[in-house]
Amino acid sequence: MDAAISISMDLKSVQEQIKSLTREAVEVVKAKQPEIAGKISVPLKSLVQEDFNRKSRLATGAGNIKWKDILQRTKDRKNSSIVGIDTGELYDSLRVTTRGGSEFLTISFESEHAEFFDEKRKLLPETDVQQWVGELEPYVEEVVTRALQRVVDGQ
Repeated sequence: MDAAISISMDLKSVQEQIKSLTREAVEVVKAKQPEIAGKISVPLKSLVQEDFNRKSRLATGAGNIKWKDILQRTKDRKNSSIVGIDTGELYDSLRVTTRGGSEFLTISFESEHAEFFDEKRKLLPETDVQQWVGELEPYVEEVVTRALQRVVDGQ
C-alpha cells in the first residue's frame, strides 16, 4: 500500500497579489525618477569629466572616441599638449540637468564654443554609454530597493 497525500490550492489570489504588487512597484519606481536623477547626476558628471580628461590626453574615451592631437604651434602657444583645455571654460561648462519623462537626464557642454569643438572632436558619445550606466547602477539600485521595500512592507 502506497502512502500518498494530495494537496490542492487555489493560486489565483496569490497571482493577483503579485500582479497588484508589481503594478504598484512600477508606479513607485516611476515616481522615484526625480530622486534617482538627483542621486546619479553628481557621479555622472564626474564620469563625464574623467572621460573628457582621458580624451584631452589623447586616450580613447567612452563610445570609443579618440580626439585628434592639436597642432604643434598651438602646443607652443599655450605651452601645453593637452587638448581642449586652454582656459577651462569648455570643461567647466559641463552640465547634467534633470528633466521629466524617460530621458530624465541631459548631459551638455554649454560653452559658446562647445558646438564648434564638438564638430572637430566629439565631446560625448552618441549612444554607447554602457560603461557609465554600469558604474551608476549601484546608485539607482539603492533608491529602487528602498522604494520597493516600502511597497512590500505595505507603506
